[in-house]
Amino acid sequence: MKKKIFGAILLTCCFCFLSCGKNTGPGRLVQVTGTVTHKGSPVEGATVAFVPAMKGAVISSGKTQEDGTFTLMTEMTPGISPGYYRVMVFKRTTPESMTAEQFNAYYEKHGKRPPQIKDLLPEKYGNADTSGLAFEITKKMKPIEIQLD
Repeated sequence: MKKKIFGAILLTCCFCFLSCGKNTGPGRLVQVTGTVTHKGSPVEGATVAFVPAMKGAVISSGKTQEDGTFTLMTEMTPGISPGYYRVMVFKRTTPESMTAEQFNAYYEKHGKRPPQIKDLLPEKYGNADTSGLAFEITKKMKPIEIQLD
């Protein structure tokens, strides 16, 4: 009997210890959606990442759809913890996504192979420190509009 009680207490303590400090429980995340536009047009296939101001907190991100909309996810769970975030938005391509004709055209024009990574949006937005984008996430959020120039 004492072993069963001790085991139950130990299991409860382990559960509490493992869940302490995590701010990603289902009741703690706020559902956040938004739209990304560049020069007034929706951006498809971009990654939107919310970098928390609080050290040790988890980055939340989403991928834009054809109409530029995104939904933020945290550790594969829809939503984001309330708080202040710096934001980065990037869309990149690699030579693997180029057609043979695009590759040959690049080679003829530049006399070398294409670079490994190419930013398809202004480079400043691909870094949370230089993007100039920041949002405070609260319990009741309207869709976020991110307009890139």
